Amino acid sequence: MKKREGSFNSTVLYKLIFVSASVFAVIYAFYRWVPWDAQEFSGALHEEATVVETIHTPAKHEMHVRPKIGPSFGAIPIGSGLEISSSTIPETFGVMFRCQHGEFVVHRKELYDTLLAHKGKRVLVSYREVYTASYRGNGPYQKLVSRTLVKYDFLDAKLK
Repeated sequence: MKKREGSFNSTVLYKLIFVSASVFAVIYAFYRWVPWDAQEFSGALHEEATVVETIHTPAKHEMHVRPKIGPSFGAIPIGSGLEISSSTIPETFGVMFRCQHGEFVVHRKELYDTLLAHKGKRVLVSYREVYTASYRGNGPYQKLVSRTLVKYDFLDAKLK
């Protein structure tokens, strides 16, 4: 059979379909099998704790001026002058608790104000657990690979 001038070559079409299908297969496999992470939270949990200490650090600003001595070339000093440094520490408030998980500090002024006069008292602490969960796949193929407890997220503390 003779090929007509200007007719479409079917092998080009087959190659295009093959390449498109291959690219789709690679993307689908990547989408389905590559793990991805998500942050998850437990529901609110409650636990008894003791107020160990209330902590207040006042704001502080310091400035220092010192002579700066640079390298010298023989008896001639190079790069000497004054060095000025400044540091600012913001005011912080915190409460230290002791519970079954150990001791921890929460930095919140309103909590400090509430529990300032209650050192040694028992409180009911509300918190939630924060997890990093790794999944593989998506949609109906989603599968949990691992779930790791990362931290405890403090919610509230109420006097008993």
